[in-house]
Amino acid sequence: MRISRARIGAVGAAVAALCLGGLVAPSAAHAADTYGRCNYVNDWYRPTLKKGPYNSSTAAAVKQVQCLINVGAWYPQPLSEDGEFGAKTDAAVRWVQDCNETTGGVDGIVGSNTWLDLYLPDPDCSL
Repeated sequence: MRISRARIGAVGAAVAALCLGGLVAPSAAHAADTYGRCNYVNDWYRPTLKKGPYNSSTAAAVKQVQCLINVGAWYPQPLSEDGEFGAKTDAAVRWVQDCNETTGGVDGIVGSNTWLDLYLPDPDCSL
């Protein structure tokens, strides 16, 4: 797995901040845009999601994934933040997993490792 120095620093800062009772993101500008805009669910709510229909309670989590992809993951095609985990969202999740070399591989399932990559994306994916 490729881990950039920027990502190591960002993860270290986030861990340190959590120990102090807060959350720090990899870059202030990136974080302000991402966390200020993507507020469909609390940041701690990270259910496992995959392609398929969702009820109203989990659709908000799908919207959070779609928003994080739109705002923070540098995905080249904007997604509709509609709460539907269809083919376009599945393709975007797989792109995030591939670009970030997500632990567990490219499977289209948003689990704990993919959530981490959505909240702390590899800056190299923006190139």
